[in-house]
Amino acid sequence: MGEYTIVSDKSTIDKLMLTYFLVVNGEQFKKALKCFSQKRGYGEEFVAILFKYDFDDFDLAHLSKPIDDSHIILEMDYPSADRDTQAYLNFKELYDYLEKRVLSIIEDNPEEKSELNKLLLEVKEGLGL
Repeated sequence: MGEYTIVSDKSTIDKLMLTYFLVVNGEQFKKALKCFSQKRGYGEEFVAILFKYDFDDFDLAHLSKPIDDSHIILEMDYPSADRDTQAYLNFKELYDYLEKRVLSIIEDNPEEKSELNKLLLEVKEGLGL
């Protein structure tokens, strides 16, 4: 693992999440929700959302900042971000982003409503929110 820049300001995290959702969309987004409901990460190309259990002991020991059972790491590798970047979010913050994304998808695709709301509820329960 290379060196990651850790970001914590909300506007930067908002941009990173937007990039994640642009890359992970459609059926991939549904797969991601299924993974998150089991506290498993999901990524495509240069973007990923990772849980503690996605890392082995070696990788955990080499993280720029430790991760616990109630946080995720949003990871963007160059070129999807200006530089290799990580942001740490708690489960509630992640869920809020997912919920906003689901609402936005449903606005454009009302036929997806029941499936996406079901997946979102599974995420909420899986993360213990």
